[in-house]
Amino acid sequence: MSQHALAERAGTSRERVSAYEHGRTSPTVATAERLLAATGHDLVAEARIDFASRDVGRGRTITIPARLPRLPAEQALATVVLPVQLNRACL
Repeated sequence: MSQHALAERAGTSRERVSAYEHGRTSPTVATAERLLAATGHDLVAEARIDFASRDVGRGRTITIPARLPRLPAEQALATVVLPVQLNRACL
């Protein structure tokens, strides 16, 4: 898509689009959202999940998330059935 077409669809000027592309200026979040919408995309911000390693003894380390992600209710409240082989491995 040309700068002119993008600018026209997003309601800004071609010069502004050029400035954004070349890093001479940065768009606001609202402008970035309009530019992306003009190309058929959505701006989505998702929380990053950081992981930390924890020593659990006997030389074993596990990696755990600093916090849990949001899940749809049907996933968060789902019943998980573990195979018998996996259950025995944990004993």
